[in-house]
Amino acid sequence: MQKAKHYFIVGTLVLSLFLAACSKGEEQQTESSVEVEPSEVTETTEETTKEVVTSLYDGRITRAAEGFDQKIVELREQNADTIGWISIDGTENEYPLMQTEDNEFYLLHDFDKEDLPLGMPYLDASNSPWMTDQNSVIYGHMPYGERTMKFGVLRYYKDQDYVDDAAKTVTITTNSGIYVYRLFSLHTVSAYAPYRDANVPEDEYVQFLQETKAASEVDFHFDRELTAKDRIVTLSTCTTEHDDDYRIAVVGVLEKAQLSPEAFATAEEFYASFDQENSPVQAEAK
Repeated sequence: MQKAKHYFIVGTLVLSLFLAACSKGEEQQTESSVEVEPSEVTETTEETTKEVVTSLYDGRITRAAEGFDQKIVELREQNADTIGWISIDGTENEYPLMQTEDNEFYLLHDFDKEDLPLGMPYLDASNSPWMTDQNSVIYGHMPYGERTMKFGVLRYYKDQDYVDDAAKTVTITTNSGIYVYRLFSLHTVSAYAPYRDANVPEDEYVQFLQETKAASEVDFHFDRELTAKDRIVTLSTCTTEHDDDYRIAVVGVLEKAQLSPEAFATAEEFYASFDQENSPVQAEAK
């Protein structure tokens, strides 16, 4: 997946939640300026490229409306570590999404960088803030007791009746777009397992997707086949038993996205290249 990774980290796109440590207390938390006479070949290429992008999710990759990132702009004026906003749809849990080179800072600090045992949801330091990796991992605390702040609400997704009626989506907004992920797996995983790798070779990634789906402890009623093109988000949190050797991973696959002009252009380039590399003719030549 080296070439796919190259295209992704350079830009932005659709996408792809969490190692959170456990809370120990009961409190907290140009178009080019050169004009070129369009040839028949160029027009055909541009049209084909557009079809590739808009057909990825049956036309559900679109351009975002102007001003979609206003909230992010305002939050960044207060804290430059803000890279987005995360909403666990159908619940009251929505928070600024943070990221810093210190991958543990927001485990124990709030939005104002003050000490807070429940911390803030944050994107793994190894991930692109544009959500372009195969697997974008977001960490959040699972509070003790029945409290639902931060990722505490994820405890409900262990109940099949709750999942049956839940929205089953997570929405993440960054300055590159609005990304909606469809949840398809919740499973308990070793804290030392490679479930948080951002990018791996394509064959390993497809196997990982299949194993992750099969490992789900509840039925998210998700029947679509997952492929190397898909991008996922992994919400990682403590177990409800607070066993430090294990984590709960709630995983969703990118279902639709509204992208900034720059991100949309990058998406066009990536998917056109991806399809070309994986066409039957190219595959036979390898």
